Amino acid sequence: MHGFFDEIMADGFAVTCEMIALYHLDLARDRSRHLISAGIAVGASFLFQYAIGCLAPLLVYYTVSELWPRRASNRAFWRTLGFAALAMAAVATPFLFYKWAVYGSPFHSKVIQFPLFGFHFFGGFFYAVNYFAFFGIPAAALALHGFWRALKGDGLDRFMVFGLLSYALFWIGFYQWHDARFFLYFVPFIAYFFARSVTDLHITALFSRRTATPQQLVLAYVLLPICLLYALHKKDNAFVSNELPLTPQNVLIFPKQKVTKWGGNETIDVAGVRMNNITTHVPGLHFFGAPHGRRTGPLPGLAEALELRTVAQAARDAKGASFTVRACGALAKDYFSEMRRLLTLKRDIRPCDQKTDLALYAAADAAPPGATTLFTGKVYRLVASP
Repeated sequence: MHGFFDEIMADGFAVTCEMIALYHLDLARDRSRHLISAGIAVGASFLFQYAIGCLAPLLVYYTVSELWPRRASNRAFWRTLGFAALAMAAVATPFLFYKWAVYGSPFHSKVIQFPLFGFHFFGGFFYAVNYFAFFGIPAAALALHGFWRALKGDGLDRFMVFGLLSYALFWIGFYQWHDARFFLYFVPFIAYFFARSVTDLHITALFSRRTATPQQLVLAYVLLPICLLYALHKKDNAFVSNELPLTPQNVLIFPKQKVTKWGGNETIDVAGVRMNNITTHVPGLHFFGAPHGRRTGPLPGLAEALELRTVAQAARDAKGASFTVRACGALAKDYFSEMRRLLTLKRDIRPCDQKTDLALYAAADAAPPGATTLFTGKVYRLVASP
């Protein structure tokens, strides 16, 4: 899980706001004014990602089963609930109106998320494997035990169970984009079930000389470092979703299989699965020697991003701030290069067959006949359309 915190993603901010909302929802059982803080946090999370909308059934259930029976008066309860809804709307709606005015849709996004909605059965195995890979087998097993115990509980137990099931139903059964990073949204719930299991099994007592036998002490202090080593498994990048560390030394590698025509949406298969050694040295020590995220050279894509700033300035100098541009030639078409161009030029990059003021080529491409070259760098060539 640690690798995802080296990445700047909307999901991380969305989950942070989600945790704040869950915290205030729990406090609202005793003081309903916390509903307003929860509404603000829900609205902020929705701004980063729409995923918190999956918890709508949880919010309805929680209001009916937990908050309504505890109300001091009907009038005060509905007034507070109304203020909470207004607070959420005040945070979330301005940006939605902005996107509606600028792009024609309040849910405009470069990600085609809505066509990916649809019930399916092919997400179960992918997420089952990545659940244990994301949290580590020991922590994941304890969380499962805590979830099982919480099924028999009420109050906060039931609240967390319902929240976990809401997310699981959506991500596993209804969203056809597979990605291990979606487990970030499960972190508040998994942490709760993990803590519940540790408490119910009295695991902390095994580390005290007052409550544990010598044999239990030895076993506890031997197993703890081994369990912690699972958390130090280092992937090539945080988004790898076909590796399952079985031990601190061995990792199971699953072959990838495309789900859609877009190559970024993949699942895993059992045909051709293999086991690799993570390291030939002491497990875990290689992580501290070169932790995920440590840079030994320039940031990937930094030179390209800096060159794109020069491209943007040359375009503004030639055609003004409202210039239009299309992508042509042998430009890199990977996700990161396309996003660098989009974010640096601050406008949609149109297909090459459309008429625009300017055209962006790879530096190695020859300028088309009659076109005026405005800039040539190591990566890009900017030309004015003839």
